[in-house]
Amino acid sequence: MNDHTEQVWFCPACGHQNQMSFKHCPQCGASIPTQQPYTQSQNSGSTSHLPQEYRRTCQACGKVWHSLVSREQDIQRSSSANSCNVLAQMCNPSAQLQASRNLDANKSEIARLRQCPNCNSAAYIEEIVTHVAPPSQ
Repeated sequence: MNDHTEQVWFCPACGHQNQMSFKHCPQCGASIPTQQPYTQSQNSGSTSHLPQEYRRTCQACGKVWHSLVSREQDIQRSSSANSCNVLAQMCNPSAQLQASRNLDANKSEIARLRQCPNCNSAAYIEEIVTHVAPPSQ
């Protein structure tokens, strides 16, 4: 499998993706960690149809864990839809409560996927790895 990397970082406070040239997260204002940069792997061609995963390394304990990019994107899309449903269901308290529960579940799942399974730290180095199959012979 081949990967190519480009340096980016993900804010440990809010998770927003940023360029290495930033000194503070434009989303929440948190300072950039001075340790190793986060990296994003990418192939020079289109990679939208290729499997991608987050490879995260905990800065506290060194544990490495993986998560599919598509899974996290699906959860984030669902979270956005549930946010809209919470507002749209203001006249229906039980529907609003269920939409709120769904939103909380989405947020909890994203937080779980972005925490070290070993020590629960949210400080990690992340690579987005695009898996490219070797050329067929």
